[in-house]
Amino acid sequence: MLADIRALADDIGIRFVGSPADAQAAKYLAGRFRDTGLEPMLVPFPVLGWSLKEEARLEIQAGAERWRVPCYPFVYSSSSPVAGFSGKLVYAGKQELFASAKYRAFERGKFRFRKYSILDRNGMPAAQVVSRDFPDGALTAAWGMLPLPRTTPTVLVSEKDGRRLEALVAAGASATLHLSTEFHPDWLATNVFAHLPGSDSRRADEQILVAAHFDTQYTGPGAVDNASGVAAVLSLARHLKAKQPRRSILFAIYSGEEVGFVGARHHLAGLKETERLSSIRAVVNLDMLACNEPNWIHASEDFLAQESSRRAAADLGIAEKYGSLEIVTPPWPSGDQDPFYDENIPCVSFTWKGYKYPYTHTPQDTSDKVDAEVLLDSFHLACRVIEHMDQMM
Repeated sequence: MLADIRALADDIGIRFVGSPADAQAAKYLAGRFRDTGLEPMLVPFPVLGWSLKEEARLEIQAGAERWRVPCYPFVYSSSSPVAGFSGKLVYAGKQELFASAKYRAFERGKFRFRKYSILDRNGMPAAQVVSRDFPDGALTAAWGMLPLPRTTPTVLVSEKDGRRLEALVAAGASATLHLSTEFHPDWLATNVFAHLPGSDSRRADEQILVAAHFDTQYTGPGAVDNASGVAAVLSLARHLKAKQPRRSILFAIYSGEEVGFVGARHHLAGLKETERLSSIRAVVNLDMLACNEPNWIHASEDFLAQESSRRAAADLGIAEKYGSLEIVTPPWPSGDQDPFYDENIPCVSFTWKGYKYPYTHTPQDTSDKVDAEVLLDSFHLACRVIEHMDQMM
């Protein structure tokens, strides 16, 4: 698993959806499935590409004070004029970065970040600045995307810089934002699949979907997010091939998770169009497995997801080893299980609370950040959940 993480994160590097590195990674993954004795299937699909042409520049002026603030644009932000957008900076309420309806009530408020507008000469918002307020000490990172077709230039700043920005706005600050981006309507991304037939001919048409995403944000090599999950899927393919489960296993390594789960959604659409969605009896998703404070299990409300998770954790003594265990319901943060969860398919997602991992979506998410012990325990936990699902259905 560590070798696969290094190959993806260190050798290939940033794998933004539809980019040449994204295609290179898909070919690598196909080769790794062949190494396990499974024949891969590569499925390309169109995606709206986007790239940052030069580093974004956000400059704040308040009285005699001038400050250049480190920032990253949201994916699908449009460009500013060459001279930039300049104007008064005003507080504009809260920016929600996730679909908060999935959050438990006491956690929803954490994901509403402060938003500021740069007003043009007519007093209309021309660009926006969002402060990443959670968790404390959150770094500057590319975090999220703008919903099309609204592509107002928008950048995210760190929690620390956001606190300073809050004070300067109260003092009457103005701002200038320079942003140069490009859209690529003809880019293609690729999903990679491999199928392990079930050993029981009566149940072989029933499939457990085991998934991970291999794409990254445009800002980092994604060792933890999500080369760790991909490496675990590849290892599960080797392990389960030897175990010969009764039901078939469909391994899916998606692109485009970071821009709205477009790879998983494309797969789901294809299953619906060919009337094969009913063959997917459960989904196990692996995303960010190798952080050093695990909070692994995110399960749908049904008996299969809940009970397979509880049995697997008990088998391995997870609560005893790590001091506690929480099965989060509904399964969040959002991930490639979401489109299937919305179809009422039992889902278990293994992840750490990535919004607390300080290097998420940053250039520092490199292979040296991987906690090998947590990665291995996550692999065993996912394996036990799949085995229990196969026995329980």
